[in-house]
Amino acid sequence: MDKGANTEVTRNTGATALYVSAYNGQLEVVKLLLEKGAVLEARTNKGNLIAVDVALKDGHKAVVELFSPEIAEMRIRKVWLVEAC
Repeated sequence: MDKGANTEVTRNTGATALYVSAYNGQLEVVKLLLEKGAVLEARTNKGNLIAVDVALKDGHKAVVELFSPEIAEMRIRKVWLVEAC
């Protein structure tokens, strides 16, 4: 990335490196991508999900905590509302 690698390249699903790293719970990779300016709100083609969504869904609490408090709190509330219904 120091040589200009694009952090926003996506798979055919729309998943970015940040999304895949959050999905896999790769704390250090997520931290690096966020430091390099990865787009937090990049969404997948199917499900319209962002990286913090899958980190939260898969129980990667440490990864969720790396995201801005506002985004993490918004997503946590969304999950609680869905589970309560």
